[in-house]
Amino acid sequence: MALGISSMIGDGLGMGSADYLGTKSDDEYMTQEENRERREIENDFEAEKAEMVEIYTEMGLEGPVATEIVDILGQNKEGFLKIMMIEELQLLAGEENPFTNSLVTFFSFVIFAFTPLIPIVIARAQGLNKLTNAIVLQTILVSVFFMIVLGLGKSFVGGLPWYCAVPETILVGALAAGAAYGTGVLFSGG
Repeated sequence: MALGISSMIGDGLGMGSADYLGTKSDDEYMTQEENRERREIENDFEAEKAEMVEIYTEMGLEGPVATEIVDILGQNKEGFLKIMMIEELQLLAGEENPFTNSLVTFFSFVIFAFTPLIPIVIARAQGLNKLTNAIVLQTILVSVFFMIVLGLGKSFVGGLPWYCAVPETILVGALAAGAAYGTGVLFSGG
């Protein structure tokens, strides 16, 4: 039990930290590219406009139409910069906060990682210290229930039909649980 909870907290901290660093790195990369594009606009605005005309003609617009659009966009250099970030670099500025993302990841992980331990915690609270087949079955059922909840949430947020999101979530969860169980068996010697 203690190992499960400490592993859950440690894994949650690892995932939260990775999310923090990933989001922070994305922000830093975005800022670096934005500063580079800003310098290019300041140093040779006509060359940047020509790049945009080329991008729009590659999208299928006629040369004069592409030039007119770029001339209109070029009336506001900050707006032009934002369009360049999207059209040339396929980078869209995000409003994500690395610290907030890391907290959401940590708590989401801890909450969902704790769910398989619920039957064990209840059994321990009732004085049962032996892991029985009934407790293992309850753990599996609780885990599947929460994977269904997670799959429904994924469906709601991501727009994937529930009948695709739920089985996918259960499959991925089962594979992860199987890998964890297999690793435990492997390192426990049998």
